[in-house]
Amino acid sequence: MLRRSFVRPLRGAVLLTLVSLLGLSALPLRSAPVQAAYYDAAGGSKLALAFYYMWYSPANFSADKMSDLPVASYDSTQPQVMERQVREAKDAGIDAFVASWDGSDLANQTFSKLLDTAAKHNFQATIYFETGFAVQRGDVAAQLRSLLARFSSHPAFLHWNGKPVIFFWSPQSLGGVDKWQAVRQEVDPGRLQVWSVDTTDVSYLDAFDTIHLFSGGKWNINTDLAQVNAKWRSSVDAYNKAHGTVRLWTAGVIPGWDESRVHPPREAAKVFPRRDGALYEESWRAALAGNPEWITITSYNEWYEGSQIEPSVGYGTRYLDLTRRYISLWKNGPSLCDGGTLYPQTGFSICKAMESYWQRYGGLPQLGYPISNPLDEANAADGKTYTVQYFERARFEAHPENAAPYNVLLGALGRQAWEGRSGK
Repeated sequence: MLRRSFVRPLRGAVLLTLVSLLGLSALPLRSAPVQAAYYDAAGGSKLALAFYYMWYSPANFSADKMSDLPVASYDSTQPQVMERQVREAKDAGIDAFVASWDGSDLANQTFSKLLDTAAKHNFQATIYFETGFAVQRGDVAAQLRSLLARFSSHPAFLHWNGKPVIFFWSPQSLGGVDKWQAVRQEVDPGRLQVWSVDTTDVSYLDAFDTIHLFSGGKWNINTDLAQVNAKWRSSVDAYNKAHGTVRLWTAGVIPGWDESRVHPPREAAKVFPRRDGALYEESWRAALAGNPEWITITSYNEWYEGSQIEPSVGYGTRYLDLTRRYISLWKNGPSLCDGGTLYPQTGFSICKAMESYWQRYGGLPQLGYPISNPLDEANAADGKTYTVQYFERARFEAHPENAAPYNVLLGALGRQAWEGRSGK
């Protein structure tokens, strides 16, 4: 990946190599002394986290390098940019950013700004520890102690169950599980922190508290995400049963992936089409079915790899809208619109509360496909806000205060359009 100050190892190649060597269907359980559970997973809140990158300048944004572009180019180091991004993420239900960190002065400066910005909005952030760069710098344990001393007491640094949280990328850059157990013993012998690692080797739970998958478990175009999540939930549960621990499963979701324009070109560049939101919905549904403690989103703004949910020229706010919907479903349970049929033709799911009405009054031939997510929208006639959804030839309005069949009504599209044209 091209960066202003550094280059991340090739994620796709590393992950595919790990999967081919380890085999997802044969995740090993490594023998280890039984350890007491050191926190209560059931007592912690669900966390929705987004991987976040702070190396962009206006010159980086180019259609030659990226499959889509932000609504406006920006400089990641500017506080007003962070303000906007934090507000957007929080409004979508995201709890914290996991910010890429290579140990450089620039990374420290921008992360400090991010923490200060997050604190203003009751938002949080933590470090995505780039192990490859840390190894190049020398003593990994010393670097971890330093960054924790510098940042972990900040009111916006991510904590869970009162414990600071750190994410780790590319653990194999340091070595195997034994190396990480030694680092953990140096840095956190009392297990007073929560460490999450990107790996496909369940034995890393000997040294870490939770495993996440930066790729969202999407190894190739045909990956069954529901199967991936089910296997990882089972693997983490089996580890806990065998070792007397309370490790967590952190599911991952992705909206798509397109690294075909990264310079220099990547061998066998990954391209997972978004399908106008259908892949993101599949990814969320698979993640939720795996009953995770945490969920990571890849990513908020990784524009080079085309996995961003930040508002874009191509999709507007569609992915933040979907994020808000699925985080609410995960944390609060189904809403009146959850569970409707997904139509890949447009990438939208029909609001469940409106589906029977849609079918009764003509369905696809008469009303067309859904062309928007369910939205909260004011009715000009009475000034009240209702849940609405747009179809190719209709606008539906949910009225749960009414008994069926009047709990769904058609919006007055013709009157509104005519009033707009006539100036009334």
